[in-house]
Amino acid sequence: MKIIGKVFILLTVIALILVPTVGCPTPPPEPSGEACIWVANSGDDNVMKLDLSTGNMFIYDVGNYPIALAFDGTDIWVANAGSVNVMKLDASSGSLLGTYAVGSGPMAFDGANIWVANAGSVNVMKLDASTGSKTSYNVGVHPRALLVTAGCLFWSRRSRRGLQGQPQQS
Repeated sequence: MKIIGKVFILLTVIALILVPTVGCPTPPPEPSGEACIWVANSGDDNVMKLDLSTGNMFIYDVGNYPIALAFDGTDIWVANAGSVNVMKLDASSGSLLGTYAVGSGPMAFDGANIWVANAGSVNVMKLDASTGSKTSYNVGVHPRALLVTAGCLFWSRRSRRGLQGQPQQS
């Protein structure tokens, strides 16, 4: 067999989150598609909201290279890797509610705070979802992923020995 070419597929959609928002039932009565899907489009510097019950699509400009989304029950949070910030959008209107210089990595919501892993640094930032106050925690080089469960924050980080993680009380 001879390979005569290569096919490259560039995916600009790198973050996807399914959330109930105003105009969509909360929570959906069953997985019938009556919800909204939010998509971060890193190549276009925007996020899209698709209302599955009506088929309407809305596009909102955000910072440079959005890579992660989180939902806090009311608002959508967008992590912008190129802008090195997190933006808070009203989930029903897409209006910008705030921009916070807390990094640009993966995010998690613990019920009161947005946690941001700063993959290019040595910290994880805790951002109070209602007040915007922030606290930094040194977790070691290159935190890559976050998980909040049972009152603890778990993160993984890149090291010479592979990924490592530790619990942190949230």
